[in-house]
Amino acid sequence: MLTQRFIQAMQEHQDSFSYDHTPMNTKVNDDEDKSGKKRCCPFQKLGCKFKGGRSKMKSHEASAFSCHVGLLLDDVVRLERQGTILGDWGRIEAGAEALRPQIRRLQDRLHCTEVNEEMQELSLAVHSLQIRLPDLDKQALALENELALTSMAIEKCQALVERSARQFDSNKQLLTALQDKVRQVEQGLNLCLSVRNFPKEVAHKGVFIWRIPLFHRRIQEAKDGTRPCLDSDDFYTNTYGYRLKARLYLNGNEQGKGTHISLYLMILKGDFDSLLQWPFSEMVKISIINQGNKEDSVVYHLAPNSSLVQALKKPCEIGNVPFGLSCFMSLEELYRRRAELVHDNTLFAKIEI
Repeated sequence: MLTQRFIQAMQEHQDSFSYDHTPMNTKVNDDEDKSGKKRCCPFQKLGCKFKGGRSKMKSHEASAFSCHVGLLLDDVVRLERQGTILGDWGRIEAGAEALRPQIRRLQDRLHCTEVNEEMQELSLAVHSLQIRLPDLDKQALALENELALTSMAIEKCQALVERSARQFDSNKQLLTALQDKVRQVEQGLNLCLSVRNFPKEVAHKGVFIWRIPLFHRRIQEAKDGTRPCLDSDDFYTNTYGYRLKARLYLNGNEQGKGTHISLYLMILKGDFDSLLQWPFSEMVKISIINQGNKEDSVVYHLAPNSSLVQALKKPCEIGNVPFGLSCFMSLEELYRRRAELVHDNTLFAKIEI
């Protein structure tokens, strides 16, 4: 009795899954659907609750196949536990074996449905690509035009680089030639200087006048210690005479520091020292010039003596130690006579040999 029920249910299920050769896109006339009549699923007794017309029932049976098989298996397991179908198990197996061809046909049908769905998706994708193809062609053409312009620009840049490289080589050769010429000029200049190395100044008839501009700044620098002394240009006492330099401390040096102006002379190594008499024995007159009345200038005389041997000897290197007056003129007198000694912020000193 139980075996007949199982086989009957399976056959009903088999009949409902009979292969339908109607194409998927063909409209099916379903009088039951139009009349509103609904059928129960053949697996209702096993627990399926679906109801619907013919077309919906076929769709349900196709989509719920695995669920229906599961219901059958659950029912078989339940009956087996109750021990009611042990004797009819062979007939159940025979019925299941008879269902296998129909199951395979159903699986093939489901596979065809899946393939059709995939084909529809592919068709939609191809259609979308066909729609986009003109835009892609336009973009490709634009890219080709841009590539052509870029290629032309690259060619121009390459030509410019080649021209620049040639110009660079030419400039490099010209620079090398100019450097060679500069070296030749320097060699010639050095040769001239080695023959006659005169300082900037030559005393006229043994008189050298030293112009000291920016007097107020210079005296402030001397007080601050940023520039304690000033050196004059080198000068010769005459065309082939002694080479000297004056040095001025506006805020004093040694005993006169902070109270006096200190003024010194230095004998430098000259080009004609071997023709001169040594030690230096000339009388030197040093003055701070009164620019309003030259007769009222501040004047001192320096006379050579034995205590100045190191300062008056023939120079061996650049020059000798300085000699002069550390207390040449008091700062008090300088400020008092500033109107006479400083004009246009300029002070003048005079050295006479």
